[in-house]
Amino acid sequence: MIDTSTTLLGSRPPIQAVILAALPPLQTVVLEALHQLSNPRGVCYASICELSAETGYSRRSIRRAIKDLIMHRMVEVLERHERDGSQLSNQYSLIGEAI
Repeated sequence: MIDTSTTLLGSRPPIQAVILAALPPLQTVVLEALHQLSNPRGVCYASICELSAETGYSRRSIRRAIKDLIMHRMVEVLERHERDGSQLSNQYSLIGEAI
């Protein structure tokens, strides 16, 4: 589970409190999970199941939060597929001040 009271793991600086205060709790936790799991460029390859396990929210809630984060222009999503057409985990890119 994500602990929002401490800084995020790794060397990534925490997301600005102003940004987090403007979001509902679900979106805040999902954005922090994406941030925590992303590389230094703000790119994350976590699956919906991994984000669900990390946050404690259902897969459906994770999908809804990601749609809201896209709408607020904090996250961009790129669907990834194998050569045979099977889907891989999406690529989530944090954008703007969410990085």
